[in-house]
Amino acid sequence: MKIKVNLKSLMLMTLFTALSSFAFSQRTITGIVKDSENSEPLVGASVIVTGTTKGTLTDIDGKYELQVPNEATTLTVSFTGYASLTVPITGNVIDVDLKGGSVLDAVVVVGYGSLKSKEVTSSITSVKKEDFNKGNIQDPVQLLQGKVAGLSISRPSGNPNGGYEIRLRGVSTIGANVQPLVVVDGVPGVDLKLVDPNDIESFDVLKDGSAAAIYGAQASSGVILITTKKGAAGKVSTEYSAQLSSDAISNTPSILSASDYKALGGTDQKGNTDWYKEISRNALSQIHNLSLSGGVNKTTYRISFNYRNAQGVLQNDGFSQLNGRFSLSQKALNDKLTFSIDGSATNRDARYGFNEAFRYATTHNPTAPILDNTAAGVPYGGYFQISQFDDFNPVALQKQSDNRGKTKNLFLSGKADLELAKGLKLGGLYSIKRQAFLQGESYSRLGYFRGTNANGLASRFTQDIDEDYFNTTLRYTKDFNKLGFNAVVGYDYNERTRDEFYAQNAGFGNTDVLGTNNLESGRRILTSGDVNPNLQVASEKANRKVVAFFGRAVLNYDDTYFGSLTLRREGSTMFGPDNKWGLFPAVSAGVALNKALGLSSFEQLKLRVGYGVTGALPGSEYLSQTTYSIGNNGSVNAVRNGNPNLKWEQKAELSAAIDFTTLNSRLNGTVEYYNRNISDMIYFFGNTAAGLFDVNGLWANAGTLSSKGFELALGYQILKAQDKGGLNWKADFNVGTNESVIKTISTDALRLAESGRLKTARVGAPGLNDDYMILVQEGKPVGQIWTLEFAGVNSKGEVQVKSAKDGKIIGTAAASDDDRKVFGTGLPKATLGLTNSFSMGNLDFSFFLRGAFGHYIINENRIFYENAEPGSIKNYNRVKTKYWRADVKEAKWTSLYIEKGDFVKLDNFTLGYNFSLPANSAFSKVRAYVSGNNLFTITGYTGVDPEVRYSDGGASDNGGRPNLNGDPLAPGIDRRSNYYTVRSLSVGVNLGF
Repeated sequence: MKIKVNLKSLMLMTLFTALSSFAFSQRTITGIVKDSENSEPLVGASVIVTGTTKGTLTDIDGKYELQVPNEATTLTVSFTGYASLTVPITGNVIDVDLKGGSVLDAVVVVGYGSLKSKEVTSSITSVKKEDFNKGNIQDPVQLLQGKVAGLSISRPSGNPNGGYEIRLRGVSTIGANVQPLVVVDGVPGVDLKLVDPNDIESFDVLKDGSAAAIYGAQASSGVILITTKKGAAGKVSTEYSAQLSSDAISNTPSILSASDYKALGGTDQKGNTDWYKEISRNALSQIHNLSLSGGVNKTTYRISFNYRNAQGVLQNDGFSQLNGRFSLSQKALNDKLTFSIDGSATNRDARYGFNEAFRYATTHNPTAPILDNTAAGVPYGGYFQISQFDDFNPVALQKQSDNRGKTKNLFLSGKADLELAKGLKLGGLYSIKRQAFLQGESYSRLGYFRGTNANGLASRFTQDIDEDYFNTTLRYTKDFNKLGFNAVVGYDYNERTRDEFYAQNAGFGNTDVLGTNNLESGRRILTSGDVNPNLQVASEKANRKVVAFFGRAVLNYDDTYFGSLTLRREGSTMFGPDNKWGLFPAVSAGVALNKALGLSSFEQLKLRVGYGVTGALPGSEYLSQTTYSIGNNGSVNAVRNGNPNLKWEQKAELSAAIDFTTLNSRLNGTVEYYNRNISDMIYFFGNTAAGLFDVNGLWANAGTLSSKGFELALGYQILKAQDKGGLNWKADFNVGTNESVIKTISTDALRLAESGRLKTARVGAPGLNDDYMILVQEGKPVGQIWTLEFAGVNSKGEVQVKSAKDGKIIGTAAASDDDRKVFGTGLPKATLGLTNSFSMGNLDFSFFLRGAFGHYIINENRIFYENAEPGSIKNYNRVKTKYWRADVKEAKWTSLYIEKGDFVKLDNFTLGYNFSLPANSAFSKVRAYVSGNNLFTITGYTGVDPEVRYSDGGASDNGGRPNLNGDPLAPGIDRRSNYYTVRSLSVGVNLGF
């Protein structure tokens, strides 16, 4: 008998059999995960089949559903802050109660790996996503602001395109690289704009030298490690969030009204204009975030898309940004090999506006109209404008000028970890970063602001940055009875190429329509001989490489005694031929006193001490080499002397601390002291060193600086739900002090200044270009505010001062530097943060206070504009604060304009509600919230914002190219053209599917 076999039918039967077998070999487990003390559901708890990667996360009600192989016997359930629990599979419904876990078992990310909290002997602070700041968050560092003792994050500006000044434990260098190194998922030097705040899982801040030394020459200003969110095996999780925010200017300078202005002799132009109102707006911003994550068997993934559209309160500025991010992880070879790929792409279109509009809104005649259609020929495009020094119609400035840019970022990384033997793993990571930036400015031929004198002006700037990074590590972990051993050795290679081009032209005839899109059409107007200041072309290309070998060993004896030893040897092309390599060692140790001394009232009482050496790179490439220019006759001339001896800056830091947890884990904290000594600081020696070099100046190592302070961080669970009325109340407090002192600013061969003093930070025009505000002095704190002591005015309205030399009262014209004295510093003596978090049932509420104390601010608006000089009042409006003196008739830089900057801010409040959902709901969670940022400030400062200015020009954002460094020797200056700060109100929703 013959049997005919239909191949298609056979394949279908085989597939059906396989699927049936697969289906019947699994079962569905459901349950709820709760807090064992208050029975509240735990959202996002991990439920995994023990020994596998197969698992899921609990929803907003603590519920989970998981497909489990029949042969599986146990589940492992874990949640941050709770002790993990392994439970037997005894049925199809398994509910789990988790107990609050020891902070000692929490995982802390360190350089090139992770450790348990109890093993950490360096200064590292971890901030998890549940503790992040809330509200209108446009930059990842906002999530951290005020959360870490000793970490100061400042932006006295509401510009949505602006950057933040970040300082960790005071001043770490007087040159470049004053910002901490940012490491994202193991890749160093990542631009924060590549990471959307919604994609961040946690921050780990490496604060001291013993923690940061493994990153060598990039780590003197500290290290911020960012871990992004990843997928988990199990049910696909889809989340969507949306937020709408409204921003308004929080404060403006106090100026004369139109009537007061006329009463003091101001020229009446027959109008009444509120210039602040005319240039600003209530800005709307929206944020949308969509993410999908999940996994099957040995594969996990997460994909996210983020869209941001942020308006600035200044008209015609803001940005729109689209960001996409993905991560994929795959296990193979019986889970011995793990391969992961991460990537992100960002496209940002920005309008940068002009900060100067705020300055001229302060000084422009309040009786002047906006438009003038009566003058012959309608000059200046119909805008009212008086032709006089440093005075521009603020509305015309905005409408007749354009400043915008586009940034494209691409980031890709691949990582592989192979288990060679038990406890021995080989890892490799390769990443690429590509950034393209294009910025253009144009000024109308009819615009009095920069345009009319050039008959139209336009420029373009492009910058491309390509960076490649490779890292390989060998990690070994082994327990020898009571001794635990953890070691890593590795190699780093980093190469970065920067390519820039700039062009400017003028004379665009009778049209402004071309903007920056046809620079060659400018007529290249010559203004003096063959020199054309409006015709500029410049280009630059630079490359740098850094390679390193490193290792770390960590010992843990009986969970009582701990030690760590780190060593990094690093080389860079940025230094002289004899100094390309540096050595960065670190050592730290700790002892659990509660165990060693049998102190049962403490869950943790750890004493730790650490010492480490880190370095700092120069601010630019090729500073050790002589640079040249080509003269008009074709000759090649040296313009800066080379220095073959240029080497690393070096920071040596000692820290000592006590970490404690007590009262059944309800109270925890850290008390820490640190002392830094920075030597061989990289600085430019220019005209003051004339005669020592073949040409003017060179970059060299000279100067020493010390920085020391105390830090205190406390967290206290004041109420738990089971204590009183179901209310949870947790408070977190931190305070940090710092004193940074210049020890030397010269060497025997190089004199940066005579008598150990250096003047810096000029006041500016008009009339005060030769006045300096900051004195750098050996043996004294950084940021000394230095001027003449105000002593009133004489009968002519001329400012009088009290001489620091002999106490005599003299006029400013007769004063010299010897008559000046120091009036405090621009750096705070202490900073603090206080967060209170409450929850009851479905309702949650939190508020965050932040403060800084002991710093002074130079109010530059008052220097120039708070006087009753008759000629100025006729044409310019005046600032009028509580310090106004009608008898002061001239603008002079004296102590009258120095103010205390102490402040406390309500930085954030958030009120949220988690909706209870029916069993058949399409959503797994629904949360709505309202949030406010920068709601009020308690201060005596009369300027716009008492926020700390950590450098002069730092975080400058006008023009699209932020200068995050500025001059760190000149803090505390509130310049006239600063962008005003804003107050935000946000509403949002978080949905889970």
